[in-house]
Amino acid sequence: MFKRAFTLIELLVVIAIIAILAAILFPVFAQAKQAAKKTSALSNIKQTATSIIMYTADYDDLFPMAFSSIAGTPFGLRTGSGGVAYGAAVPAGWPNPASGYTKVQDEVQWANSTEPYRKNAGILEMTGMKVENAPASLTSGALLTSRYRSSYGMNGLLHTISTTEVGSPSRVPMLWPVHGAIIHDGMNYAAPYLNCPNTNAGCRFNSGGSPNGQAGSGWGAELPWYTNFGGDYTYWAYNQAIPIVNTDTSAKTRKVGGPPFQWTQSLWTEPFQMWDSQGIEWGYYGCAATSSTIWYYPCYFRPDRDAFGQG
Repeated sequence: MFKRAFTLIELLVVIAIIAILAAILFPVFAQAKQAAKKTSALSNIKQTATSIIMYTADYDDLFPMAFSSIAGTPFGLRTGSGGVAYGAAVPAGWPNPASGYTKVQDEVQWANSTEPYRKNAGILEMTGMKVENAPASLTSGALLTSRYRSSYGMNGLLHTISTTEVGSPSRVPMLWPVHGAIIHDGMNYAAPYLNCPNTNAGCRFNSGGSPNGQAGSGWGAELPWYTNFGGDYTYWAYNQAIPIVNTDTSAKTRKVGGPPFQWTQSLWTEPFQMWDSQGIEWGYYGCAATSSTIWYYPCYFRPDRDAFGQG
């Protein structure tokens, strides 16, 4: 009985066909995987926003505190200095208190105060991003072994204001990945952060002036460049886009950044005014109300953008 085997040429043809099919299918699989991550991230930020709205319903329609407090002061916020906004430990109380992060300070910060409405710490993460490890100085001697991970931060201009003060709920951002395509282990942040150096005076967004009762003029709020433990990360998470949810809980994955080192065309459609070739931010636009005292807030995040014709 005669039995015919594959020739070398036939075997090479089969291998070539398999290679061609793989080259066609692998990008399709990669795109499907990326789409699944993007959908998951959008769902996470939407659910997180819903937890905040549930919180406002129980607290006289007031947004939660975007920042940690300073123990022993009536109004002091843990926002740091030099353009770097400090974050909060999540959950509150996990680090050793000697590190400077204490439960009483951090439990008022939004990621902790809205936890009873969220029930699932995992939805604070932007799916598929790399993790920025918690600093060793905090993990050493930690009171709790478990830590939450988070990517999404609150728009700091919403700090303790009423939902009725938001002029365009479908356009004003509530949550966004404040430090770009990263997951923070054990920490959460808010941005923009309010400039409130006086710890004995109220601190909140003021459409016509300073947030802290300061005289003169200046920046009432700013966007941070780094986390308080380093790291300046790209914002290009999903094909140059990031998930953002507005104060009406409408969520969308929005493209950010344009040609490298070119000014963006609108003050109101981008969080930053310029980007480099890697999707890292380079500055931001500030807008001020028309008044005798000029105080600037990052335009894209202003709750009163309707007053600028951006309703």
